[in-house]
Amino acid sequence: DRDPSFGSIKEPWMRVIQLLKSLEIDMAPREKIVELWELSERIGEEPSRFPSVFSFFLPEYVPDAGPAIAAGLVSPESMLVNMPTTIDLMNGLWGLIRYGVSDCYDDGDTDALGFGRYPGHGNCLDNGSFERGSAFLSFVETSNASADLVDELSTLLTQGRLSQENRDQIIAALDGYSPNPNSGDVVAAKRRFAMQLIVSSPEFHTSTTVKQSGAPRAEATTTGSSSGTDYKATILLFFDGGADTYNMLPPHTCNNQVWEKYETIRGGPAGTPGSIALPKASLWELPTNNVNHTCQSVGLHENLNTIKDLYL
Repeated sequence: DRDPSFGSIKEPWMRVIQLLKSLEIDMAPREKIVELWELSERIGEEPSRFPSVFSFFLPEYVPDAGPAIAAGLVSPESMLVNMPTTIDLMNGLWGLIRYGVSDCYDDGDTDALGFGRYPGHGNCLDNGSFERGSAFLSFVETSNASADLVDELSTLLTQGRLSQENRDQIIAALDGYSPNPNSGDVVAAKRRFAMQLIVSSPEFHTSTTVKQSGAPRAEATTTGSSSGTDYKATILLFFDGGADTYNMLPPHTCNNQVWEKYETIRGGPAGTPGSIALPKASLWELPTNNVNHTCQSVGLHENLNTIKDLYL
């Protein structure tokens, strides 16, 4: 485990399965099946939902940042790591611990950040009732003493690889933990808190020993202008959608009735009820400059002015 070239980042799906199996998933009385919902859209991986015949990642992939480049090490699983999948994975893991397999992440939550679906009943309550979950983690520790609890969870979730520094920090956090009055049984609330801390450790997400460098985190060399307040925020914009490429670059002046075929596929000429074809007069005409091309020119959507300026 101490060999820096040994081990890897765990696949996102395997982290979810490890949590469920290691902490003894149990069905709610009214349920017959556990359904983890649309994980491929959330964490980038889900059984039988391969994006291509090449699986979820490439075996030769090397991350474009970090020590793996200098060491010449591959890290295929890193292809699934980005800001949205990382946030969704942690939201889902914490939701499993606090609410079971449900759509919940926080009390009163309506954002469906959990890994399950709304079953049609129950509320999002972090009180150990798991009333909205189709299944829940039934693990009960041998001893509720902070050190014993951390060691037992470390064995189950990190194979005993939790570093001494992280172990000490988690124990200190548990010793100072004061559950919310609405959290239900105090012992169970402390258990759920400990689980959340362990799954947030780097040892849970990897299959090797994690060693901290001890060097302080690098500080930014430049700073922006201050508004005079101590408020700071990080804003992440993630646009998840698609482009109608048939209407971004349709044919224009072509042989073999290509324009007419485009109109037929799009539901008829523009203006026909149900048609989504563009009127030819609305398009920017771009020459193909290729005598062997079927089209002498293609059309560019009228709103793509920046692209138009590159060619006209």
